[in-house]
Amino acid sequence: MTELEKLLNAIKEIIDREKTLQEAKRARGENFNIFNVMGVSTSEVKLHSAFIAELLNPYGNHGLGEKFLKIFIDEISNKSVGDDSKRGFIFDTLSIKNVIVEKDIGPIKGDHGGRIDICIEDNNGCYVIIENKIYAGDQDNQMKRYWNYAQEKCKSDKNRYRLVYLTLDGHEPSEGSLCGLKSDDYICLSYKYDIISWLNQCVGLSVRHPLVRETIIQYIETLKQLTYSDMNDMDNQNDVLEIMSKKEYLDTLFVIANNLNGVICNIINKTLRPQLMSLAKTKGLELSFVENNGWMTDSYAGWSFCHPEWKNFYIQMEFEKRGLSNLIIGFHKKDNKKREDIKCWDELWGRVTSKDKINQNWIWRDFYPSNWNTPDSLKDIIDGKMIERISEEIGKLIECTQGLDV
Repeated sequence: MTELEKLLNAIKEIIDREKTLQEAKRARGENFNIFNVMGVSTSEVKLHSAFIAELLNPYGNHGLGEKFLKIFIDEISNKSVGDDSKRGFIFDTLSIKNVIVEKDIGPIKGDHGGRIDICIEDNNGCYVIIENKIYAGDQDNQMKRYWNYAQEKCKSDKNRYRLVYLTLDGHEPSEGSLCGLKSDDYICLSYKYDIISWLNQCVGLSVRHPLVRETIIQYIETLKQLTYSDMNDMDNQNDVLEIMSKKEYLDTLFVIANNLNGVICNIINKTLRPQLMSLAKTKGLELSFVENNGWMTDSYAGWSFCHPEWKNFYIQMEFEKRGLSNLIIGFHKKDNKKREDIKCWDELWGRVTSKDKINQNWIWRDFYPSNWNTPDSLKDIIDGKMIERISEEIGKLIECTQGLDV
């Protein structure tokens, strides 16, 4: 037996053990999750911003006053912003003026305006401003706009505000969003580590509030699924690491790791592309798809469908982030067309999406699953389930064009 076979068999035994545990957990009803049932597990506004803001609100229905907020403020206060002498964040958790989701700070004009995902203000005029990202990409000047708002409100006193950039993995904002901001102008937090850690502390605090406690636990499970950290048994996870760390398996492990991107690209190029070609033919569309080995590394990777009778638009599917993440689908204007010359734009926008009309090239909505860098998504491609979802979405978009000069 080769070292590869030994390694794979050893890991398979652990995975099978984990599946058995998960099946037992499902049978006991422990996988019931209201957020998954309602289909809002990836919704930034409807779930994540709303839920976090409710916990951070001392006047929220959780009945625990400022306790959750205090832990959160302690968390971000310990994050260094600039030199150590400026780490003293002034914020009074006992005197909160408001906690607002989607706070409107005026029309977007350059580096001012927009909507803040979560804005917390105390009665002394100090702020916590949270930009919350699940799968959405950054907007132009977004962090700079919110920083300018905080600067103006707090008279440029950094000790009176914290600007937080919250993402699943804690990555940095894009340069287009920062627009010149330095690393000491904001704090990066991750759902995977920072928020789950904070929520676990909230669970401890809510031991005598069972409805609150169980809801937070369900939310933690949702985040673990989104951040791929939901292995049920920590012993299983440790066993996998122990096996992979053995000297005799390291060469094999690196061969697998170095070829993973190639495997994913091969599935997309050799399996998905023919499916898309067949779909395009069935729908009377022309597919534009370039085979390449950069699906995991290219920015804005995707493909498009062109309808021979459409003068202004084509249908585009595009991953907003590298690594096949944040997939969106919708109508993209043709390069030779100007946004203001397309008369049906507003009507088509209203039929397709409820998102703010800020993009001058796209009318788009999220595609689910939005992250394809997972075993389940890749298996769905191979099994033909993914192309069925794509076909359904394409059909809905074509229906949106009825009676319009697209």
